[in-house]
Amino acid sequence: MRGTLMNSSAIFSPGGFANFKPAIYIISISGLSQRFVYGGRTKTANNTGTSAPFSRLATHLRRSGNTHSCIWKNLDTLSGEEIDKMSLSFCSSFVSEKYIEGAERLLIWHLSKQWGVMLNRKIPKTEPQVACSIQEKVISLIQKSKALHLCKFNN
Repeated sequence: MRGTLMNSSAIFSPGGFANFKPAIYIISISGLSQRFVYGGRTKTANNTGTSAPFSRLATHLRRSGNTHSCIWKNLDTLSGEEIDKMSLSFCSSFVSEKYIEGAERLLIWHLSKQWGVMLNRKIPKTEPQVACSIQEKVISLIQKSKALHLCKFNN
């Protein structure tokens, strides 16, 4: 990392360390001039397994492998000063395995309409049709993420 991260804080909700149920999640990173956002799911696309939400976040943040690139490819274009001033928020919501794919697609579609620079590569062109309960869960997660993003941390 080019910058030095100082005075950092984080708030994580319960259930993210050891719960291996499928979940959708939002990573939001903001700094001086831009906001980056990524929506995803903890269940792998090829159905080989499901990670705990915080484990999935750690995979995104480490600087190796394919998963990290969607975040670091964009952040590496910023100055060290700007990276130092960035904040990160992460929130997740557990979803039934039956609905996880549709929930993820709807989450990404909504994020692409209302947030900053999308880090996802595949964005649905039209709104995915899912059950009302899944729509409510996705909207609730987005609202929770926006609220977290507005929080100010003290040293």
